[in-house]
Amino acid sequence: MTALEELKANYPNEKFPDPATISGGKTIGITASEAQGTLKVNYYVVNEETPFNDSSLNSQTPVAQFQRHTFDSKETAQNEVGQTYDPNGQQVDLGHNITGYQTAGAGSSFLGWKEGNWSLSVRANNLEQEDPKPLAKQTVEYLEGAFLPVPQTAGQISLRVTPSDFQSNTVVWQNNQTVYTIMNADAMSSLKMAVSMAQ
Repeated sequence: MTALEELKANYPNEKFPDPATISGGKTIGITASEAQGTLKVNYYVVNEETPFNDSSLNSQTPVAQFQRHTFDSKETAQNEVGQTYDPNGQQVDLGHNITGYQTAGAGSSFLGWKEGNWSLSVRANNLEQEDPKPLAKQTVEYLEGAFLPVPQTAGQISLRVTPSDFQSNTVVWQNNQTVYTIMNADAMSSLKMAVSMAQ
């Protein structure tokens, strides 16, 4: 059995991102654990097929993570998504009739927009003269032809122009009392992971 097959065998009622989307088709090692209503799945780039929950992965840094967290109420789950959207910034045409709003603060610029129940935000580092617009436009272009899971009420996508670790880019959405979180060191891969869960 592959690591993915073992993961699915251990959690037969769960849906998981497609490992092919995690790091450009590289071989992926997987560990998973569940405690207090939270299932955490870590993904690692490996040189060869590695057994599920193999101890050799414990010393490595994940490239991505998937979480499923169950709360006691729909309202708590919705709040946990942490949806943010500020339509008061400078308007930016992102293409496909979508307008983003750019704001700045604390050394960063943020470019945010909405698509359905999703709020999306790209963060750029002003100290490095980063521009959030290219990644925002690339995201809008990608999502024209790819479909994210539909959040029941709230969804939040937070991307960074220059990532630092697997927690840099997050896709979070709510369905009833459950919140799903995808994290990836690469912005576009985090989106592809989420899209693979809508298939």
